[in-house]
Amino acid sequence: GWDNESLDLQALLPGVPLGTTLFNEANAAALAEVRYRPAGGADFLFVSGEVGVGGGLVINSELFTGPHGHAGELGHVVVQPEGAACSCGGRGCLETVAGQDAILFAAGIFPNRQQNVQPIPAPSRSDSLAQLLAALAARDEDALRAVARAGNYLGVAVASTVRLLNISAVVLGGHFAILGEWIVPALSESLATYAPGKVLPGSISLSAVGQAGALLGAAGSVVRALVEAPHRLYS
Repeated sequence: GWDNESLDLQALLPGVPLGTTLFNEANAAALAEVRYRPAGGADFLFVSGEVGVGGGLVINSELFTGPHGHAGELGHVVVQPEGAACSCGGRGCLETVAGQDAILFAAGIFPNRQQNVQPIPAPSRSDSLAQLLAALAARDEDALRAVARAGNYLGVAVASTVRLLNISAVVLGGHFAILGEWIVPALSESLATYAPGKVLPGSISLSAVGQAGALLGAAGSVVRALVEAPHRLYS
C-alpha cells in the first residue's frame, strides 16, 4: 500500500468547494450497512471480499478505525503461518486464501497463472466470478472445495476478531455476499469450531446494499459531516 505519499488532491480535483474525503472501500461499505441494514444492530464486523479482503468494525453504530485508520483490516490477519506470501509483505494472510484471485485459482479458473504473482486482469474478473457461480451451481468439486476452503479460513480470522472485540454479528459484502449460498455454511462451521457460541448462524448476514455499499457509505459520511458542521457550506 501507499504510505506517506502526497496525492496533491487540489491539483487532481480542482474547483471542489468543500474539499475531498478519502475513504477505505470496506469502511465506506460498513457505514452504508449502519444506515441500511434492515435488522439494525449497533455492533458488527463487516467483511468485504474483493481482489483482497477488507473489513470494517462498527461499534455503537460508529465506525472504529483506530489511531492510524487501519483497524478492521481482516484481510491481513494471519490464518496460515507458513502460507503463501501476501502483497502486504507478510505471509499466510487471509486474502491469500480467501481473496477473489485465491478462490478462482483454487477452483481451477485461470490455472496457468501463478497465484499472488500474476493477478487476474480486471476486465476478466466479473466473467471469472460468473464462471465460478456456474461451476458451483453445477456442483463442480473443485469450485465447491475452493469456496469451502475460503469460508473455513474466513471463519478462523473472524473467530479471532470476535473473541478479541466481543462482537457477535458478521455482515458479508463483495464476493462473500455473492457466494453466500456456498460460503456461509463453511463460515458457520468454522466459527462453531474456533469460536463456539460467539457468532450464531442467525447472526451472519449478507450485505443489505450490495455492490453500491462503498459509494453509499462514502456519500453518507460527507452528508453527515456537513449536517454536523453546516458552516462549511459557506466558508
